[in-house]
Amino acid sequence: MTEHPLIGGACTYDDWLQHGSALHADYTFVFIPSLVSNLIALETRLNRPASEAEVIDIRNRSGGLPIPNDQLNGYTDLDPQQCWQQWCLYKSEATEV
Repeated sequence: MTEHPLIGGACTYDDWLQHGSALHADYTFVFIPSLVSNLIALETRLNRPASEAEVIDIRNRSGGLPIPNDQLNGYTDLDPQQCWQQWCLYKSEATEV
């Protein structure tokens, strides 16, 4: 059996969406650095809150690796499918401190 070309190498989330559909049941795309880190850096650079379109653009262009689900070891980040909603929630919880 031939290994899928996305296994063992870095790619963008957009590549994962376009070419990794056969892997989605057994693998999770892990952003490196985390999606939260990428979005914090974006808003720091912009010196303002990012728009929904900007958040989705960063998500799609961010890199990472497909990791087998059984090897995630509790790693958590924003769910890329609910990126905007979870980013807004993350920021609201961070400001409640």
